[in-house]
Amino acid sequence: MDLSNPQTPDEAWSISRLLGGIETVLTDVFPKNRKLWIRGEIQKISDASGHCYIDLVDPGASAERYPPVLKVKCWKTSWAPLKRSLADDGIVLKAGSSICIRGNVDFWRARGEVSFLIDQVDRTALLGELAKERAALIEKLKASGALVAQQALSVPLAPIVIGLVGSPGTEGFNDFLGQIEATGLGVRVVVARATVQGATAVHEVSQALRALDDYGVDLLCLVRGGGSKGDLAAFDHEIIALTIASLATPVWTGIGHTGDESIADLVAHTRFVTPTACGAGVAERLVTFVDSIASAATVIRQRSVASLDLAQAHASDTRRRLVLEPRLAIERAQQQLSRTGSQLLHRATSSLERRISGLDANRRVLQALDPKRQLARGWTITTNAQGAVIRSISDLTIGDSIVTRTVDGAIASTISAIEEGEQ
Repeated sequence: MDLSNPQTPDEAWSISRLLGGIETVLTDVFPKNRKLWIRGEIQKISDASGHCYIDLVDPGASAERYPPVLKVKCWKTSWAPLKRSLADDGIVLKAGSSICIRGNVDFWRARGEVSFLIDQVDRTALLGELAKERAALIEKLKASGALVAQQALSVPLAPIVIGLVGSPGTEGFNDFLGQIEATGLGVRVVVARATVQGATAVHEVSQALRALDDYGVDLLCLVRGGGSKGDLAAFDHEIIALTIASLATPVWTGIGHTGDESIADLVAHTRFVTPTACGAGVAERLVTFVDSIASAATVIRQRSVASLDLAQAHASDTRRRLVLEPRLAIERAQQQLSRTGSQLLHRATSSLERRISGLDANRRVLQALDPKRQLARGWTITTNAQGAVIRSISDLTIGDSIVTRTVDGAIASTISAIEEGEQ
């Protein structure tokens, strides 16, 4: 193509010739088979049509009023597998991301538009950026206390009202419920439906967690089955982490599969490697509680039976003592009474005999001392006029009247003389 400059209006180029000349120059400098690596910052990205369209600027140039913008494209046949591949590594291209891409310069003659067609993305820098962002978020959560807030909460021994956040019908969701149902216990599971991947996942999961916390469940479980790092990206988001840390209900997580560990796992009260393991953890806690109750009931029953046996033995012994001992006591009392009666009778008889013998002796003494017997032996008794016995001559004066009694009568006399004699 003749690219000499036109000198007069008559030699002016047509638009087609101008664009053709541009295409020729670009093709000479940037042939289709020439692959270039370029670095830039995403100013805008869209893939709603299946094709990917990116406005790429130099890093730091987005603050400029009119930064130079390179239109970058990736057709859907190339973008779909590339996007999946990036998502497997947890990489999601978004505005503000710095990327290094390989491709070739493309010129669309119909619109006179220069663009860049992507065929490869350097993952190393993107992964490094993700790692830095994750580490920074963890440090931020640690500094605010959010990383350990859940550890201060206690899990009930028997969480019988369980809040479940997940996507009903998915494999992970069903695996969790299967573990709970297998216990056969009357546990109530309150489900808060939430999309667990995609643009709305962060908001829906956060909202579901808060709703169940307000509802007043015993335990909150957040589950999501395995997937790529991109599929699990929502659970690395700061909003979900802060939501979990702010709840008054302990949160157990079962996100992804063995080897995955999200920010949500780090903030949660207890982390399990899968939804199945999370469900098994809840089931084990419930079964352990029921077993402990059954064990306690067995001990109570055994101790009750032992106590009843002891009480029955004590009652039997008491009954025996109440029946037998009074009888024995009565028999012993009767024997003692018999012995006492015999002793009293013997003592009374002996005492009576002694008294009778004493009376006989006294009677004999009295009989021997009877005045009549003395009178019969020749003794007399002299009394004064008043009847008092005269024992001494000092009791008499001359002229006194006296009476002398003998065995067969009495003699009245008057004292005419008193003579003292030997005693």
